[in-house]
Amino acid sequence: MATKPKKSDLILDTALNLFNEQGSHTVTTNHIAKAMGISPGNLYYHFKNKEHIIRELLARLIKGFDSIVNIQAEVNSVPEFVTEIISAASRLIFAYRFIYRELAALLTRDELFRAMYHDIKTKRAGEFKQFFNVLTQMGIFRQGITQAEQDAILFIIWTYAEGLITALHTSNIPVTRSATEAHFKNILYILKGYLKPPVWITIADKISL
Repeated sequence: MATKPKKSDLILDTALNLFNEQGSHTVTTNHIAKAMGISPGNLYYHFKNKEHIIRELLARLIKGFDSIVNIQAEVNSVPEFVTEIISAASRLIFAYRFIYRELAALLTRDELFRAMYHDIKTKRAGEFKQFFNVLTQMGIFRQGITQAEQDAILFIIWTYAEGLITALHTSNIPVTRSATEAHFKNILYILKGYLKPPVWITIADKISL
């Protein structure tokens, strides 16, 4: 017998849909409660306010990216590995697109959200260095890439990921899951100069670059 979803999870699901569709700045806790068919008091039993809900959604997003770290244990080839990373990351970015669309405002509006976000950026920087070494050992990256180059690559990739949803909007491209994944693939062009040529050819062919 399937476990009944927790009320708090259903509230988060509803809030995420509303935030993605309408923007978190226009959606109130009353709107979320109405969409749920519950009283505002019932919602407040689970979450103190809208900012609390948004922080919990950020925590979900972080957890989703945490799971990507384990992908290498589940795949058997370099192209499959890269394809899974690209697909998983683009799905998360699309699923939580309101965060990326409103990131600057959210960071300004909520000190706790800002602390959470900056903490995860620091954590991800450390993970990236380990991840980079794994990819080098797998034969994806060429040897001899300096730490300064790694730091620059990380900054550029993170900036691209943070800004992709906004870029789609400003380019008048419908923000769909397929469009997000298709354009997120372009992140590989940032890495092209650091990939071993045979690896690049195989990956480009695998994911139709």
